[in-house]
Amino acid sequence: MRRALVVGDATSWFVHAHHPDMRRMPRAAPGRVVSDRTCAALVWNTFRTLALIDPSFWLRQLHARLFEFDQRYRAPETLDVRLWVPLESSAGGDRPGITIDVLLESSDTWWGFLTAFDTDLGADATDVTQPDRIVQTVDALTWAAGARDVFLGFICSEPRSAPIATELMERYAAFPHLLQHRPNRGSARPNLRGLGTGTWRTVVDVLDDCLRASSLEEPERQAVRRCRSWFGAVGTSRDV
Repeated sequence: MRRALVVGDATSWFVHAHHPDMRRMPRAAPGRVVSDRTCAALVWNTFRTLALIDPSFWLRQLHARLFEFDQRYRAPETLDVRLWVPLESSAGGDRPGITIDVLLESSDTWWGFLTAFDTDLGADATDVTQPDRIVQTVDALTWAAGARDVFLGFICSEPRSAPIATELMERYAAFPHLLQHRPNRGSARPNLRGLGTGTWRTVVDVLDDCLRASSLEEPERQAVRRCRSWFGAVGTSRDV
């Protein structure tokens, strides 16, 4: 039985707990129960809160912080926010699919995010013979998105808590041609537009941006304020 949701608890789920995405919440891995449950709560509380708000208040800011600022970029008028979305590999049944923790969908762009809290993604940045979680995600995400542009981000507590995933993301962002030379690569697709890394502090900064927006309506402001207060109360990131 699910325990009560209590604001102030790092593993509490205090927003939209009846949403069907809740059924896809990942099980915590042995030995990582606290970190995995905390990560799941972070994903849920922040992105289900942001989903209540017009994307013009926060998506441009999140995009800029993870993928660098682009003056040409305009937030879409509508945005679908889905959590823990299963995606098939472009190789079909020849290779297992992946789960993307956060998927933001507009009519012409997909933003996917992998997340962690005080853990890494469990890949070896030096062993090119083993499946690489980043490449697998790029493969599945760009394949599923079709003709739409794709951005892939990684959000963690801090880079030193996830050194392998951070190194891989930064390496592929600097040298995207390396994505074509991994043994577990799928079909090369041209719609990958950017890779970026951030921390949960980055997400807090986006929440703060919303609170500073004078035109944000009071119901949405209250939702953002509750999420921001939860971050501060539970200390879910060392630098929050």
